[in-house]
Order: sequence, then structure tokens, then C-alpha cells
Amino acid sequence: MTNKEEPLYDIKPSPTMAGCSPDGPETCLKAYGETVVNGAVVPLCSASTGMPCTKAVRAAVPEALDEIAGAGAGAFRGGARRGAAWASSGTDRPFIGLVAKQFPEERFLSLPADYAPAVAAAGGIPVILPFMDDVDAYAALFEHLDGFVLTGGHDVDPALYGGPCPGDDAFASVSQLTPDRDALEFEILNFADAHDIPVLGICRGMQLINVYYGGTLHVDLPTDLGLPREQHWQTAAPAQPVHAVRIGPGTRLGAVMGDGEFSVNSLHHQAVRDVAPALRPCAWADGLVEGVEHPDRAFMLGVQWHPEFFAGEGPMGPLFGALVDAAREVRAAR
Repeated sequence: MTNKEEPLYDIKPSPTMAGCSPDGPETCLKAYGETVVNGAVVPLCSASTGMPCTKAVRAAVPEALDEIAGAGAGAFRGGARRGAAWASSGTDRPFIGLVAKQFPEERFLSLPADYAPAVAAAGGIPVILPFMDDVDAYAALFEHLDGFVLTGGHDVDPALYGGPCPGDDAFASVSQLTPDRDALEFEILNFADAHDIPVLGICRGMQLINVYYGGTLHVDLPTDLGLPREQHWQTAAPAQPVHAVRIGPGTRLGAVMGDGEFSVNSLHHQAVRDVAPALRPCAWADGLVEGVEHPDRAFMLGVQWHPEFFAGEGPMGPLFGALVDAAREVRAAR
């Protein structure tokens, strides 16, 4: 792979996608999985949004379209409340900043749909952060935030950890670089480190935390270590666990999720190589570090998998819950 955009998930749609029609909903993107709408099983339209295929819904349960029109993904996850937002005071709900995925050439940002609901389900208020050059504006904004989630996305610039340079053979495996995002996340960690603000790093976010504190990365697991790509970049649906991680006893991650083995999903081709001196590893799989934490911070934790697909009442809910609980303490102290 060259220095080009890489899909967020290595899951391919059905080759018969073009034939999707009300008469044949089975030809929709079944590779992305299925969901239930009004008792009918229908295929998902995309792995990143979790939305069912509209044509399949129209064919199977057309009455559902009137009930959920315009309501978004939440309508398929228990029903959306429209027009009731002003009734909530938001008391004691901390504000959690979320970093979106950047597409520099197309000049837009994208946040997969599962992150914000995971934060909200844990009791936080998700805030998607903008990209801008105004550092003073960031400083003013961060003062109102009580925690951060550094999400998944493109590779961290190898220049930040002494990795390969453009033109090196190893650089060919690096995905599209996003320098504005790297800069924003360094600003976030500058602020969080100075003021002990809670941070949860997910996939790329964990790697960025390690790089920020002086650690390094494996540029490409198949190239560096000979691991089969699908071993850590699953072809199964993102919400399906594919391998076990071992969470260490006596760690912050172990206190949140329990120590021992835990089943997770896996969507990465890079990984932590040298753990930063300020951090300690807290989870492992296949000889790789899959979790890091800062022992001297109230909550500074990174995981290599994608817990947002398992949040809410699922097994990863405690991870987002711990972030929001730590952020709530920050808010109460202000």
C-alpha cells in the first residue's frame, strides 16, 4: 500500500451491491452484518454507521420508515427522542472532546457514528472538536472540556517518533498523513498532561499517546514482524471479537475491566514498539502491547482495539464509564 487513503474497515461490500432493489434486499451490503427493525432482520448499509439498508427496510417492514424517517442511527438502537432535548438540564454530565478523522485532500472531517453514543451512554456529553490554526481558541475551548477521546484513524506521522522518511521502502506502508490532526492531538495532550485531564486513546489514539510521551511504533505489522494482516485487521464485522488480549493485574485497565483474558476486535496495521518511559503497558496480545496507561495521571489510558463498538450495556461500557467518572470529578472541582 502506498501513501494513500486506507478504508477505516477492511470489509468489502457484496459484489451484487449494484443489484440491490426492493425485490431483492438480500443483495444489499450483507458483508457489514445485520440488524433488527420492527422484528425483521435486515442488512446493515455500512459498518461505520450501523444503519440498516433503507431498501431492505422498505421491502421487509415499510411501516418502519415513517416512524424513523430523519431520526438517524439512534432510531434503530432503541428509538430517538425528538423535541425533548430542552427538558434535560445536563446536570453533572461532563463534556468530552472527540477528535474526528481527517481527510486533508477532500477537506472534511468524519467521526464514525459509534463514538458519540458510547460517550453519551456512559453519562458524558460528546463534543466533536474542530480543526483550526488558532491555538488561543483551542486554549479557551479546552477549559470547558472535562475529558477527551483520541479516536482511531490514519497513521501517526513517522517523523514524530523517528520512523521512516518519505522515499524509504518502509514508508510505502504508511497511510495518508494528517499533520493537522497530529498537531491538534499534541495540543490536547499538552493540556491534559499539564492539568491532569482524563484521556482515553483508541487504536491510533493509543499510539499517539505513546508517541507523545516519547515511545515508538511498528510502522507495519506484516512488514516489521511478519504477522498476517488479517490477524490484527479483521475481515469480520467490527463489532465481532476476533482475538483475546491479556490485561495485567494491578493496572488501571484491570481495575476497570478486570484482569486476565478479554475478547476484543482488531482494526490496526501498526502497534506500539517501544513503550514511552512515562507509560506502562497494561494489555498484550500476540507479543504486542495492546494497552498503555500513565500511572501518575488520574486517567490516561490507551487501548489498541475499538471499544466503541461494545459500549453502552456491553462489555466495554465500563471503559467509557471510567473515563466519564474521572471527567465528572474534574468538572466538580472547577
